[in-house]
Amino acid sequence: MQPDDEGEYTCYVNNEQDSTTRRLKVILAALFDEPLLSLQPTCDSINITATLSNGFPQPEIRWLDSSGRDILQTSTIQLDTRGRYKVSSTISSRQNAIETITMEMKLEVLNQSFTRSLLLHPPPDPCQGQLVTT
Repeated sequence: MQPDDEGEYTCYVNNEQDSTTRRLKVILAALFDEPLLSLQPTCDSINITATLSNGFPQPEIRWLDSSGRDILQTSTIQLDTRGRYKVSSTISSRQNAIETITMEMKLEVLNQSFTRSLLLHPPPDPCQGQLVTT
């Protein structure tokens, strides 16, 4: 099956005694693999990327700060030869204090969700130190 096969179909069954008609709705979906998180520290911030692969349809991704507010993200979306998505979502966070960053992914059609949280500690000297995560 291909993504274009999704939709409503009518099935007709006839035999010598009776005939029946049924309408069916075909929904195509595939679970995503576990998300991969990567961290890229810079002098004044950290870029955090979540990559999700091998799923369909496109998921909803949200990033939240310690207060539960949405964080602006940039996403790249690719469709592979099997019709499955690879989605990379990146945020940039300035690290002035200890902060929890949370990534939430939802694929409603299959009731799949992932939540990943990172507790970020700023380095003592942002331009020379290493960011510490727990």
